[in-house]
This record gives sequence, C-alpha cells and structure tokens, in this order.
Amino acid sequence: MDLFAFDDFYVRRLKEHDRETEDHFTNYFAKLLFAKLRSRVAAQDIDDIIQDVFARVLARLEDLRDSSKLGAFVLGVCNNVLLERFRKESRTESLTEVHERIAGRSDIEAEFFSEEAAASVRLVLSSMRSHDAAMLQAIFLDDQDRGEICRRFGVSAKYLRVRLHRAKEKFRAACRKKK
Repeated sequence: MDLFAFDDFYVRRLKEHDRETEDHFTNYFAKLLFAKLRSRVAAQDIDDIIQDVFARVLARLEDLRDSSKLGAFVLGVCNNVLLERFRKESRTESLTEVHERIAGRSDIEAEFFSEEAAASVRLVLSSMRSHDAAMLQAIFLDDQDRGEICRRFGVSAKYLRVRLHRAKEKFRAACRKKK
C-alpha cells in the first residue's frame, strides 16, 4: 500500500464534505484500520468500529492542528474507540446476572448456590462501612433508580459513579480478605 501525503487542501476538502475526497479517505483508511483491528477484535465488530472511527474523525477535524498528521489522528481515534470498547466489555457483572446464570441449573443446585451466594454477599456487606454497603445494596440487590440513589445519598450522578467504583473496590477487597 502506498502512503499518501495529507495536506491542508485535503483536510479542507474533507471538512467541506467533498465526495471524491471522502471516498479516498474511507478507502485509504479502511484498509489500514482493518489491518490494525483484525488481530484485536472479533471479525463481526470490525466494520462497526471502523464506521465509528470515521464518524468521530470527520466530526473532530477541527481538532487537527497539523494536516500532515491526519493518519496519526485517525489511528489515535481508533485507539480511543478500542479502549472505550474494552472498558465497556470489562465492567463488572451485576449480581442479578450472576444470579440468573446460577438459577438456570437444577432446582436444588440453584437453590443451594443462590442461598450460599446471598449469604456470602450479606456477610461481605456486613463487614463493610454501612454507607458503602447501603449503596451497593440499593444499586445491585434492590435495583433502585440511580436518580433516587443520588438523592438518598446526596451526591450528583457523576460523583455516584466515583462512589460506586470505590464501594465495589472495597467489596472486592473484603471478598478477597474473606477467602
């Protein structure tokens, strides 16, 4: 593949939605992005990621300071999209999802694991600060609305995320200590 030298004129045509320039842009970078992504994500997700990268790049062309670095800009946006995707996929499961998987087993086995898991969770929650335990219980066990939880604990939605993250970390630490 031949490398293309990008310049101010090319980027200006992209900003003006010149059809020929946009076609060149998508064809050129689709190949590069495909090569970058094929070893990192499932094949069925590659096209979605590439489209997301193109949409973000075209929307943020004003942020590009040096037109000759368009390639690096596109690859940087691709890296950000991948990181967001990996973060989203690695988030912890809610306790209800774990419970649903366990509930699919035979009735006796499911009841045993359900009671054991509930007892373990209650034991860990009882060893934590009451504020953190109450927040985790409200979100994961009682499935309360986040707006209601924000009002109850007197925090904003953004700060609730921080508090929830800290509470989950404390829960994990308490689980490790219990073992």
